[in-house]
Amino acid sequence: SGAIVVAKTAAAGRSLRGQFADRTVSKVYLAVVARPPPPPEEGEDELVIDAPIGRHPTRRERMAVAFDGKRAVSRVRVLATDGKTCAVQVAIDTGRTHQIRVHLAHVGSPIVGDA
Repeated sequence: SGAIVVAKTAAAGRSLRGQFADRTVSKVYLAVVARPPPPPEEGEDELVIDAPIGRHPTRRERMAVAFDGKRAVSRVRVLATDGKTCAVQVAIDTGRTHQIRVHLAHVGSPIVGDA
């Protein structure tokens, strides 16, 4: 899923293009995961997943955490849980293909409905 941003004026369009080009736009997403993610590091309030993403080694149509991939950083906060599934907020510092789904699966908390 995603969002489309539309500017009402030419000036707003220029401003938006500049913000995206300068990477000053914050991108925050919500997801429901099958299991709670690991706890954050001591003294932190969010789990930071800093793991490179590239093509899956055998299923080339899929993306995966790959040592030779491009750097990707996701910040995960648990919003609610029923003990099984969890609602999480994910802020991404980078924008790799399928970054959220790959990172959450990598830490053992796949998005509900993902294979």
